[in-house]
Amino acid sequence: MLQVRAGFGMWGWWLWWCVFMVGAASPAVAAELASLEVRVVDSDEFEIPNATVAVSQDRHEVDSSVTGDSGTVLFTGLPAGVDLSVTVSSAAGDGLVDGVRLKAGRTFSLVVMVEASEVVVITANEKPALDVTSLQRIPSGRTYQTAVQQAAGVVVGAGQGRNPNIAGACCDVMYAPPQRPQPVTSPERFTSYGIGGHVLTESDPLSTFSIDVDTASFAVVRRYLTQAALPPPAAVRVEELVNAQRYDDPAPTGDARFRANLEAAPHPWLRGHHLLRVGLKAQEVEVERNPVHLTFLVDVSGSMSSLDKLALAQDALHYLVDHLDPEDRVALVTYAGSTGIVLEPTQVAERPRIHRAIDRLSTSGGTNMASGMDLAYRLALGTYAPGTENRVIVLSDGDANIGASTHEQILAQLADYAKRGITLTTVGFGTGNYHDTLMEQLADHGDGNSFYVDTMAEAKKVFGRDLSATLRTVARDVKIQVDFDPESVLSYRLIGYENRDIADRDFRNDAVDAGEIGSGHSVTALYDLVLRDDPGADLATLRVRSKPPGPDAPSVEHATPLPMRAVRDELADATPDFRIAVATAMFGERLRDAPDAAEISYTELAAMVRHARRTAEDDALADLMDRAAQLEDRRGPVTRARR
Repeated sequence: MLQVRAGFGMWGWWLWWCVFMVGAASPAVAAELASLEVRVVDSDEFEIPNATVAVSQDRHEVDSSVTGDSGTVLFTGLPAGVDLSVTVSSAAGDGLVDGVRLKAGRTFSLVVMVEASEVVVITANEKPALDVTSLQRIPSGRTYQTAVQQAAGVVVGAGQGRNPNIAGACCDVMYAPPQRPQPVTSPERFTSYGIGGHVLTESDPLSTFSIDVDTASFAVVRRYLTQAALPPPAAVRVEELVNAQRYDDPAPTGDARFRANLEAAPHPWLRGHHLLRVGLKAQEVEVERNPVHLTFLVDVSGSMSSLDKLALAQDALHYLVDHLDPEDRVALVTYAGSTGIVLEPTQVAERPRIHRAIDRLSTSGGTNMASGMDLAYRLALGTYAPGTENRVIVLSDGDANIGASTHEQILAQLADYAKRGITLTTVGFGTGNYHDTLMEQLADHGDGNSFYVDTMAEAKKVFGRDLSATLRTVARDVKIQVDFDPESVLSYRLIGYENRDIADRDFRNDAVDAGEIGSGHSVTALYDLVLRDDPGADLATLRVRSKPPGPDAPSVEHATPLPMRAVRDELADATPDFRIAVATAMFGERLRDAPDAAEISYTELAAMVRHARRTAEDDALADLMDRAAQLEDRRGPVTRARR
């Protein structure tokens, strides 16, 4: 069986830049070229080296190469706007992916799973237009294009609309309403949203996205490395690695909810590039907070029986209860094959009663998460109090196997609760069957945060410092828009945040959801920039738009300019915070096999962190990079084909 997972990483700007530098072609000629990355894996998603991958057009081979130890090849300079075929031949099996159409100046990514003589097409693009659960086993010899058409129940015909199921690929078809992607079926489920690429500023000077203060991906990466394994690339969300680090950004003054801190310096690995750090520091709420109303929704299904799941979740809850104020209220709901209220809303002043309820939790049965979510929200709504923090906290491995088990279906039941002021935090536990995709997206749509707990030390951080800040929400639906000056910036690339992208036109659309930020939280985003030789006076303008906490209220917007004179001449002149953020981002890029980071060694990154060291947390970060270096040495370097 051949499975194909497709997504969009956009580093096609490289081709344009090469042509621009040598003066060999006009932008119109460069725009006709595109790139294709193919990764070949087996049924367990282990990379298959020495697989032959060929790209053909009209049955004539355009290019071919052999996968390296990473199971990956990268083809550049391919024709855009025409149907291409990709043939894979390996010891594990062969396969054909037909009807791949590339967009000019872009890179299209395919993950090809080889099993036997059948084809399964699975998309991992951010917003496929087609319900991919309908794409079942398709006999070998049928093309990808035919498979998509038949699964969608469509008829090919000119003028019927471009099928955006995979950006830039496939055929002219009628298509169904957009659906979120399904994670590839595997013991642990992650979703790749591709790797963002450079954008020409003259074509699109605006970069718009939702903030992200989640840290789950960093804890997942640490767990893999601690267990002597490199994480799957799809498990790595660069922005979450970056935002898991602490930064000493100056806090806002007066009544301001945020303070923007912008810093730029030369890229340490890409000659002629600069890196821009956009730091956002939230107001620190010093006054005594109002009582909070928390509803714990605990997964007690059979899959939670191991010590790193329910037992660790119970210890974490005990720790949290001991650090809440006596006036706070908590409730406890469980779900497995059925749901139930273990503890009605109870003041924390009755701690012994709450601890006894936590101790009574035990595992059994299946996982009806949807029913549990509905009960928890109804319980939270029953004790809702305006002006207080009303939050549901889910503790689970994300394995929902009864009832409405996809996050789309679950979210459909809960769509209006966030608008009514009840937010959601997800906390993941365990190994082997962790469903990261579901946990992250539930938090995103619930106006909350996503964490992952692998140790008691992480539990104390999540349920102590992190949750304390989260329970003092400073702003909701926080959107960032960076307006780059085309006279100064030739091209830009936002590193990470691929699943946080917001259409530029929706920046001021208050109906479009975005992330929340708590007291004292810092948010960092990094851009890779190519500056013009003779830049203008300004680099960019940062705009931040947000709503106050609680039920829906009007948004407010603030703008901060970044003059060119603020750009550092040398990386050594940059602050330690800047260098730690850069090293962490490149660490994530390297782990997820980003092409721009292919030549960066983990050892170099560890040295950079140690040189910029601020606290013992930085030592731990450098140690993780050393572990990654050791693991890579065992399996050999990642290799990629280049034209």
